[in-house]
This record gives sequence, structure tokens and C-alpha cells, in this order.
Amino acid sequence: MESVQLVVFHLSGVEYAVTIDQVQEIINVAEITRVPRAPSFILGVFNLRGKVLPAIDLKQRLSLGVTTVGETSRLVVVKVGEHVAGLLVDGVSETTLVERGQIEPASVMMGSVSQDLVEGIVKLGDRLLTWLNLDRVLAKSGEETVEAERQVG
Repeated sequence: MESVQLVVFHLSGVEYAVTIDQVQEIINVAEITRVPRAPSFILGVFNLRGKVLPAIDLKQRLSLGVTTVGETSRLVVVKVGEHVAGLLVDGVSETTLVERGQIEPASVMMGSVSQDLVEGIVKLGDRLLTWLNLDRVLAKSGEETVEAERQVG
């Protein structure tokens, strides 16, 4: 059976996951510089070894509130297509290998917006992980993210 390796993180106590092949690295929250006229979910930009990248508040992007940076907060640096961005999350807990049989498709009952951003629900024992489709999450904000990159580039 085919398996998928996921990076698991949390937002407001709920566990989410993305495929590990989209994650470049996980770092402590860097100093973020605000960008004028950027959408509210784009916190600004940060410097990662000489490269300026946009920082996105994933909680705000998913309409779950605003992330308060704390001791466990991290930036998950992801690459989707040619775009690289840092996703601010409350914390990262693990990487895990799951079998396709453990993944349920996104439910129609989740609503069109949620279903569009969710790849599926992963069953890990008594835990449920929301597997995000990063391509769609970032595509929905792609124009704003590209614009933020242009303003500093």
C-alpha cells in the first residue's frame, strides 16, 4: 500500500499536516518586517540566509484567528512551485508516515472553501489530522504573496 510522509503541526490546539516534500525546513520565528499594503494574513517578510521570504500567518489564512507568537511557535518554510514562504504555526509536533488507507477524503459537509483547502482527514489511532493541500492554500493567496515578494524584491 502506498504511504505518505507528513509534517504535523498545530493551530489553536488542532493538528494539521502537509507533505514533507513541500517542507524545506522548520525554524524558530525570525524577525518579521511588515510590508505596506499587504493582506492581513501576510505578516511581512523575513531573511533566511540572505533570501527575503514572505511570512504568512497560517491561522489567519485559514480564518481561524490570529497567531500569537509564543515559545513553541515556528515558521515552516515551504516551497510550492517556484514560490517559497514561511508559514507561522503554533508549534510543530512530528513527522509521521501514513498509509493511504488511513486517509479519508475531504467531506462535502466541510463546505466548499474548507473542502478546497483540505486534501483529506488522516486517522492516527484516536487522533485526526487535517491534511492541508498547500498548493491550494497558497494558490488562494498566491497573488498577494507574489505581490509581497515584489514589494521587497
